[in-house]
Amino acid sequence: MIKVIIADDHAMFVDGIEMLLKGADHIEIIGKAYTGVQLMNQLKEKQVDLILLDLDMPDMGGEEASGIIKRLYPDTKIIIVTMHGEPSFVRRLIELQVDGYLLKNTSRDVLVTAITRVSQGEAFFGEGLLQRAMQEMLLERNREQQPKPQDTLTEREIEIIKLTAKDMSIQEIADALFLSANTVKTHRRNIQVKLNLKTSLGIVKYAADNNLLD
Repeated sequence: MIKVIIADDHAMFVDGIEMLLKGADHIEIIGKAYTGVQLMNQLKEKQVDLILLDLDMPDMGGEEASGIIKRLYPDTKIIIVTMHGEPSFVRRLIELQVDGYLLKNTSRDVLVTAITRVSQGEAFFGEGLLQRAMQEMLLERNREQQPKPQDTLTEREIEIIKLTAKDMSIQEIADALFLSANTVKTHRRNIQVKLNLKTSLGIVKYAADNNLLD
C-alpha cells in the first residue's frame, strides 16, 4: 500500500484528488494538509511514502517544502501537482530532486500511474514538461558556451583598457606602449565595437566592472 499525503491550500481540490484515488486499492490517503506548516507537522507524526504537493501554499510554498523534505525525509517521494507548467518552474524542482511533476488538469489514470511509478523509484513528469525543461537548459548551456565579448579582447586591448581607466590620453597611452597614436585609436575603436561601448567613458566603466583597474 502506498501511503499518500495531499498538500494543497484549496480544500475542494484536495477532496477531489481524494475522491479520484479512492478506487485505487494500492493507494491510501493518510493525510491532508492545507499549509506547508501543516504538512511538516504531519510528516513528523506519520510514515509517508509519497506527497502530492502544490507549489502555491501559505506559510511555506511547495518549492521550499520540497527542499526541506528531501533533506529530512530522503525516502519520501514528492510529486508536484500544480498549474505552473513553465519550464523555469520544472527546472527548479528538478534541481531539488522531486520525483514527479504533474499539471492540475492531469487525468485520473495518469495520476494513478504517476503515483505507482514514482513509488517504485521511477521519475514521472507530465506530457512534454520534462522535454521543455531540458530544451531550456540546453539553450541556456549553449548561450553560456558562446564566447563572451570580453573573451575576444587581445592582451594589447586589455592593456589599453587599463590605461584608459587611468585617465591617460591617447598620446600618453601610445607613448607608454611604444605605439603610434593612430594605432591606439584603432585599438580603442575595436574595443568599443567588441564591447558595444559608445564612448571612452564606457571603457572606464567596463574596466571598473571587470576588475581591470590596477
